[in-house]
Amino acid sequence: DLEFVATASNVSATLEFECAARQLISQEIPLVNSGDKSLTIRAAITGDCFSGPRELVVPALSTEQYPLRFKPTWIGEYLGELSFTISNSNEANTYRLKGISEEPLAEGHVTIDCKARQSSSVTLTVPNLFGLDREATYTVYSDLSSVTGEPTLKVPTASTAPFELTISPSKSGVFHGSVTFTAPNGQYVWYTLDVNSARPPEEGNIQVQAKVREAVMIAIPLFNPTDEEISFNVYFMGDGVLGRSNLRIKPHESCEYELYFSPLFEMEGKGSVHFVSDAVGEFWYKLSLKATTAVEEMVEEMVCEVGTRTSRMVAVQNPLGEEVMLSASSSNTRNFTVSPSQLVIPPYGLADVSIEYIPSSLNEVETAEVTLQDPSVGVWVFKCSGHGLTPTVMETTYVTAGIGQSASSMVTFTNPFPAAISIALSLKTEEKAGVFGIMVKRMRGITMAPFANLQIPVAFSPERMALHKGELLVEVEGGDAIVWTFPLEGVSESLNQANTFRYKTKARTRLQDQLEVTLSGLGPLGKDEPFTHELVMQNPAERAALKRALHITANQHAITSPDEPLTFTLTFEPLRVLHTSVDFVITKASGGRWRFEIILEATEPDIDGTIVLESAVNQTDTKTINIVNPEPTSKSVPFSVALTPESAMEFTFTPMKGYLDGGNPTPVSVMFTPKEYGKMVVGRLVVQTDDMQWMYDLKGTRPKYDPPKGTSKVKADVQHTEEMESRIESASMTKSASKNFIRGNLTRKLNKK
Repeated sequence: DLEFVATASNVSATLEFECAARQLISQEIPLVNSGDKSLTIRAAITGDCFSGPRELVVPALSTEQYPLRFKPTWIGEYLGELSFTISNSNEANTYRLKGISEEPLAEGHVTIDCKARQSSSVTLTVPNLFGLDREATYTVYSDLSSVTGEPTLKVPTASTAPFELTISPSKSGVFHGSVTFTAPNGQYVWYTLDVNSARPPEEGNIQVQAKVREAVMIAIPLFNPTDEEISFNVYFMGDGVLGRSNLRIKPHESCEYELYFSPLFEMEGKGSVHFVSDAVGEFWYKLSLKATTAVEEMVEEMVCEVGTRTSRMVAVQNPLGEEVMLSASSSNTRNFTVSPSQLVIPPYGLADVSIEYIPSSLNEVETAEVTLQDPSVGVWVFKCSGHGLTPTVMETTYVTAGIGQSASSMVTFTNPFPAAISIALSLKTEEKAGVFGIMVKRMRGITMAPFANLQIPVAFSPERMALHKGELLVEVEGGDAIVWTFPLEGVSESLNQANTFRYKTKARTRLQDQLEVTLSGLGPLGKDEPFTHELVMQNPAERAALKRALHITANQHAITSPDEPLTFTLTFEPLRVLHTSVDFVITKASGGRWRFEIILEATEPDIDGTIVLESAVNQTDTKTINIVNPEPTSKSVPFSVALTPESAMEFTFTPMKGYLDGGNPTPVSVMFTPKEYGKMVVGRLVVQTDDMQWMYDLKGTRPKYDPPKGTSKVKADVQHTEEMESRIESASMTKSASKNFIRGNLTRKLNKK
């Protein structure tokens, strides 16, 4: 016989719920009937805020969902239990229930559109939290200062009550907040609020008019009616409107706010200025803006002789905090031109523009409008005028030639008139015939087109060492006599190519010598003749260095005899390496010039020091030297740093260039980074300014490598015989003797042959 005993299964589990207070959430629990008969399941629930049906029938071979609900009345943690029992059976399933209730959600969201400094109202429908239990009495609170209403509200049992909310914002803007209704037991109902406050009506309309790039001030009166000091934030809109961003007014005092209108363009538009304070709210003024054409700046009249030119400078200021580029133009390009044609002005900077006038008529006023403009700053207009005068003496033309030689120079004549003219050329001089000459085929009846140019070659052939003068006359034929006079100055010069002076010394040393020159072709002197001397630099790059390094002083002040040489004291004190030449020019007061070539060479100076750097392979050693300008000045001196071409690649330096500031030391660092083992490497570092040079020898080494030496020592308690001691000593001597393996290998190789 078999006997089966089946016991009822008791299933236990935990269900957790989480939601806001007064919200309902539901959880469906599946009940499965796998038998062939329907089941009646009874449910028993304990604990607050949990609910569900007491009984549920599950048909055979099917599944039903049991709806378990959780609706907390307030914030907190709720515990309970749910038990399922099957009829006609002792089988039961038990669930532990846990519910967590958080802060309640807002009953609603209210959006209120209104105007600042005006009142608007909205009505809220507030429920009774206690339902059928009792009447609810709420205390009302809002976190928006502009919201007002009754401080309390009573809501009947199982009903709702209206609550009127009044909004009176003092300033415009969007404000977010809430209003809360709180019961005596701490439970509450609340609503979220959005207040869209439009700006209030303007206090007035202010008409403002100004010329472009001129400023107009508007005084706006303000008064503080309170017992506290008021702080205003000031906001303004409109092109060209400027002013302070804040303002303080003491209690019961008044003041004037200064608002400026400074337009950059012609325009008509609208603007506004707003005064905002937490104490008194917001008020504002509408601005009607009008910018008229800028005042045309009158440039002082320009006057010059026909055939010449004159100019005026005008200043332009950039009113913006950014760089601007002005384009220049002229309404009369024949007579008035602008330089430069494009001008870049830094932020808030000032720049000068040159307006040049070239007359094309006699005693007639010629005018033009010069315009400077940029899209971002507008237009400047300058009214220009000028007239031409009868020509007199033009600029002097200089020509230089040696005794017995000829040279020529060009005199450029321009027809300044808008009509063709016929001219005649003539030469006026007190010099001997042939000293000056005009190298043209026709001297009269030369026709020139309007504004055409004519190159007139003038020849000069001196016979003595003197200053020769003459005049080239250009005369308009017919009508009024108009004559241009071009002064001519011919200088006799002796170029002593065979007599070259050479001076050589080390840089940063001083060489002083007597320079003696003979003035060839001087001729007889009636009296002592004063003279001057100068140095003419052939190489512009060496001009700064030579100006400091080379000085020549005359030992006498006059030429007393044609046979007596002139002596000078020459001092050559170069600070850096150079090789160049200069012309030493002597000029006699009554005319005549002698030119001598001086060749100057400054070799490398003594080394300023040796820098030794030591570093392991792929490591860097750095040494720093300080460079000081030997002649401190008020301005910085640029310098450059370089390694000579033969310097090792392992050397580097920093910086490559910089400035020596007065007498303060400037650091220059040298680095040595070896890439492989080997012998010592060398280099040379050169630091140079326009006037000075420093040189340092560089030596790069690696640390000496000492291989580790090991010793062995064995201590043993062994007694050696005399024969054994002799064998040990012999073996030790054999081991210590070094063996030349290369020699042995070569010997064996030769023996094989």
